[in-house]
Amino acid sequence: MDQPVATNAADVVWTPVWIRSGEQHLAGWIHRPRDASRLNGRGLLICKPIGHELIHAHQSTREMANSFARAGYSVLRFDYTGT
Repeated sequence: MDQPVATNAADVVWTPVWIRSGEQHLAGWIHRPRDASRLNGRGLLICKPIGHELIHAHQSTREMANSFARAGYSVLRFDYTGT
């Protein structure tokens, strides 16, 4: 797994990941609380919309992932091939 990166949210860490999908690789981010003791053992997968809606939903899906991470979830969000 890649190294976590700094975020604007002091209490959330993002880790970039590559997810294999057939012969393609999808870019993704795992959001977790910075304090690992806050993890609740649950995960959440965010499948973003595609097309025109993707452009408008990017910031809100990122903030939603941060919110769930603050609540103790490990959250994965990813980009579909070609987006």
